[in-house]
Amino acid sequence: MSSLESLLAAAEERFEALSREASEAEALARERRTEAEKAGAYADGLKAALAAVSSPRTRQRSSGEANSRTRELTAMWKAILRSVDRAAEGGRFNYDDLEHVASEEGHEIARDTLRSQMSLYKARGLVDASGAGLFQLTDEARKAVGALPPPVPSVKQPTPRRPGAFDDDLDDPDVPF
Repeated sequence: MSSLESLLAAAEERFEALSREASEAEALARERRTEAEKAGAYADGLKAALAAVSSPRTRQRSSGEANSRTRELTAMWKAILRSVDRAAEGGRFNYDDLEHVASEEGHEIARDTLRSQMSLYKARGLVDASGAGLFQLTDEARKAVGALPPPVPSVKQPTPRRPGAFDDDLDDPDVPF
């Protein structure tokens, strides 16, 4: 029996070794499957990026051509900018003014959207920043929204003097001033 026992012990030992190898192979296969899934997701992302870069709209922007959304203001923003320009004291307005006018025009616009639009319009040369959070429409913007140019403050010009008129009186010690 000892030879049978030794054969049985060797078989059990071999079974355990093969079981360990099978477990290790299964773990390695799981790792490889995970790596393959990640590589597939990465490839899908690259395909999507390539499709986005290859789209006609992206090629149009990268070639320096303006798309139709950057050429003209929307009717809503034209109305808001025209109204805020009319209502603005001294031609200057802030985010609160924009919110108020937009609300009166029937549009509820988030503050972040106003900031984004003003940043965009500033970059496009439609508004000038005239202080922290203060803006003023440029002449280009006024033309685009159909607003009248800002009123020019009237300054009374002094009446021109004729050379030599009354000059002598200022130095005369007999004239009491």
